[in-house]
Amino acid sequence: MSKTLLSLLLAVPAFLPAATIFSSISSTQGVTSGSVGAGFALSSTWNNVLIRMDLATNIGPAGSSVTAFLTSSLGPGATNIVPSAVIPVPNVPTTQTLFSLPTLGPGNYFFSILPADGLTGALGGGAIAPIVLGPGVTSLGLFTLAGPAPTGNPSPSTFGLRFVVTGDPDTTIPEPGTLGLFTAGAVILAAAYRKRK
Repeated sequence: MSKTLLSLLLAVPAFLPAATIFSSISSTQGVTSGSVGAGFALSSTWNNVLIRMDLATNIGPAGSSVTAFLTSSLGPGATNIVPSAVIPVPNVPTTQTLFSLPTLGPGNYFFSILPADGLTGALGGGAIAPIVLGPGVTSLGLFTLAGPAPTGNPSPSTFGLRFVVTGDPDTTIPEPGTLGLFTAGAVILAAAYRKRK
């Protein structure tokens, strides 16, 4: 019976929804033109990370695309942490997954997009909405880029974007020595309890 209970307790996290790492959902004024991005800093490891952004195009039925980048900085000298990805953008506004990552460790992360044309880009344009942060996460800001992402010169954005970064906080399993000490303590307490009865 105790093995079944332990198995159930270990399986529970798999059924829980992903936690918010970093998000901002501004009001929608339309399609922003040019390269934009946002950044966050992690003080701990997160697993099963999804970076999603609302994208749109005014190009017509054929749709268009953006190239998404994940880097440790923005501006000249920015280099990819993972390969860039071309993301199709249909002719209706939609939330698109820019990156799906098994793990992100402590560090600074910037995601940015480079639209394929002047009629495609991030959906947003309204006032910057409140930023929601997970535990141990710091916002590094929202940016517009003078030049193509991710190497264009970044400036703080004066308008909002619509994005969400989710994941699972890393829950490390105790070392065998710690688990052994815990088990020994539990056995001693159980023996003391039985002695009293």
